[in-house]
Amino acid sequence: MGYRLATLGATALATFMLTACTTQTAAPPPPPPEPTMDIITAAARGNIAELAANKQAGADLDAPTDLPVTPLTMTVLGGHAEAAQWLLDNGANVNALNGDGGTALNAAAFLGRDRRRRRYVH
Repeated sequence: MGYRLATLGATALATFMLTACTTQTAAPPPPPPEPTMDIITAAARGNIAELAANKQAGADLDAPTDLPVTPLTMTVLGGHAEAAQWLLDNGANVNALNGDGGTALNAAAFLGRDRRRRRYVH
């Protein structure tokens, strides 16, 4: 009798859980936070979350800033390979020109970051 009661209880619990899981709609993911720093500062610090927040807010991933370098070049100058890869994966143009006419590849070559240069050659 105890076995049947345990089986009945487990079956009832499983049915309840399946019903609850299939009838509730998933909550939408929260909107990305507003950026707390500009895109060039985020790039200089290698802060991928802030880069994403800036992109969501409409920042141009290729526009030279007041410095005048692109965010991609700023990640290269700071040695932030993961942030540079994130920019490339999210549409940054590897051939975007800085104010001096150079690119992120030129910056990597100038700094002697041979292992990372391949990432910027397309």
